[in-house]
Amino acid sequence: MRSGRARMYTPAKTRDYELRIRAAIPADAPPPSVAVRVVIDVVFRRPQRRPTSCPAWVWSGPEAWYHGRTDVDNVAKIVLDALQRPDPVTGDRWLHDDRIVVEVHARKTCGPEPGLSI
Repeated sequence: MRSGRARMYTPAKTRDYELRIRAAIPADAPPPSVAVRVVIDVVFRRPQRRPTSCPAWVWSGPEAWYHGRTDVDNVAKIVLDALQRPDPVTGDRWLHDDRIVVEVHARKTCGPEPGLSI
């Protein structure tokens, strides 16, 4: 602890994922102000597989949900951390403080391609 503040350790894999998310924010995307209600919607997609190939899949009609190792709350936290990470070029933060976020919606699903939508 330096100067009264604890320093948290972020694994390299998580840090790299945060940087990829941060790099995907368009340069002309205006950051939210504290005067607006900030709501974050996160959709984490795993590649679609047949139900016999992975016991972590739950199929209900044409849709499937992934119940595997990835915790949806951890994905949401990584997204919030990434939105607060300084831009590598300008040093600007898109989201200055996640305390202004008043609502978070997060879900895991499957699709033809893996991905993350914010």
